[in-house]
Amino acid sequence: MKVNSRPARLRRHLPGLISFSLDAEGLAKKMSIELTRSLLLWCTVINYGILLVWFLVFTFAHDWMRRFHGRWFRISDEQFDALHYLGMSIYKIGIILFNLVPFIVLWIIR
Repeated sequence: MKVNSRPARLRRHLPGLISFSLDAEGLAKKMSIELTRSLLLWCTVINYGILLVWFLVFTFAHDWMRRFHGRWFRISDEQFDALHYLGMSIYKIGIILFNLVPFIVLWIIR
């Protein structure tokens, strides 16, 4: 009987924060479409939550944010608003491209 030392080598070389599961032969399991779909859904929800918090803080604590960032950067109020609007737009496009669209594709091919 041949002993497979692959799992021991994998565990030894991977950082402690990375976890994986092994099948009966001792090889790493592949990620299923269902698990990927669930992961993308949660990534979308969490990222939209972050975007919502950013928007709410920007809307209701605008002056505080402006003073806080004004300590390090000398920009006008118009530049400050434009930068945050641009940042939120890029973040939202990233969520759509990298989380929402792949989730919808995996949901359609189900």
